[in-house]
Amino acid sequence: MKKYFLLLIFLLIPLISADLIVTYPDIQLHLFPVVLIVEFIAFLILTDKVFKIKLSFWKSLLIIAVVNIITSIIGLLIYFINVQFIYGVLIAFVLSVIIEFGVILLFFINNKNAKKINLFWISLIINALSYLIVLIIDYYL
Repeated sequence: MKKYFLLLIFLLIPLISADLIVTYPDIQLHLFPVVLIVEFIAFLILTDKVFKIKLSFWKSLLIIAVVNIITSIIGLLIYFINVQFIYGVLIAFVLSVIIEFGVILLFFINNKNAKKINLFWISLIINALSYLIVLIIDYYL
């Protein structure tokens, strides 16, 4: 069942934007695979090497897919708010960190080894990396 769910997520990748920022018209939607890959690799490194939280490859992929689907849906709603680009990016970043932290926290609700502050840092770092890469790519393209 889990494999079918992951397959469904991969089939839906072209439909999701991965971060709130990618729903803004100035950012190209073709960057969402970059966001997913960057966040997934950073999540694997941070959970395993930095914070010593043991997760399977598939559970890590599931967490990143779910958090990005949720932030993408919320991003579509925020898209209709008329704000200047820089404010929109800042709002999107803060909301991405908070929302993804909340969703990640739900995955670790019964895990005594995962501290909340470490999960917050993971959310902050993976979003900072993905936003930075998206902004750099968008600037140079």
